[in-house]
Amino acid sequence: MKSGMPIILLFFVLLLQPACAQHAAPSAHADVAALQAGAGSFTFSDPACPHNQPVTVWYYNPGAREDLPVVFVMPGAGSSAREYRDGWAGYAAEKKFLLLAPEFCAPEDFDAACYNRGGMANESGAMLDEPCWTLTSIEPIFDRAKAATGITTSRYSIYGHSAGAQFVHRLVLFKPACRLHKAIAANAGWYAMPDFSAPFPYGLAGTGVTGEALRISFSQKLVILLGENDTDPHHPGLRTTPEAMAQGANRLERGRRFFSSSRGAAAAAAAPFNWELQVVSGAGHDSAVMSREALRILLKD
Repeated sequence: MKSGMPIILLFFVLLLQPACAQHAAPSAHADVAALQAGAGSFTFSDPACPHNQPVTVWYYNPGAREDLPVVFVMPGAGSSAREYRDGWAGYAAEKKFLLLAPEFCAPEDFDAACYNRGGMANESGAMLDEPCWTLTSIEPIFDRAKAATGITTSRYSIYGHSAGAQFVHRLVLFKPACRLHKAIAANAGWYAMPDFSAPFPYGLAGTGVTGEALRISFSQKLVILLGENDTDPHHPGLRTTPEAMAQGANRLERGRRFFSSSRGAAAAAAAPFNWELQVVSGAGHDSAVMSREALRILLKD
């Protein structure tokens, strides 16, 4: 009997080991504080990118349920993410979605390279490491919010106005595998065109984007949302470099040019094209009007 005891003990140890291991293994987000119902904020820092500034994410949680939709809202230059959160909070409460508004730079410390251009390159044009792009932060912020609410939603929608629209359309172009349900880019001032011969930030050259990656981008649901009256060629926020002016004299022209060029590139590659162009009648460069139209599109399906 004594010689058999170790075998019996080993049997029970092996039998219990998986259950113990499962119980002992902590969740990757076990230390994430819950997002309380209502308005609040949390800080996101990526330990893999210590040089990136921590991001304050302003949120509105209408009360979590497992299938709660998630909507990111990206502010324009000169507006804070908190202001956009406050402006969209009533929509989130009424329509029941988790609202996330990341603030990558405050209005008083605005950094177009970090925000509009997605943190892909520095001001001198040198490309930065993709894991530390601002664009790359959206996915882990989504995962953080999921862990903090317990929701199981697998995809998110994202809306951006003006500078935020530049961020959104670059997210679709340069992070093609992101878990998007729908993206809306409203009133962008200029674009990264689907042109492999034009260098970043006005095109795709030097970014590592491939033809196959672009095909995936074209398969995402992206709405280019423009204002019929967003036609001021002298708007103080409108970029007037030769490359930007080649896209059109104003935001309406540039948005139409970006969409038609993208549709043409998709046709040339025989790629599925799930993008849409919508022009809001009578609208100018107006965040409130475009937000209301964006909400209608987001809730359409």
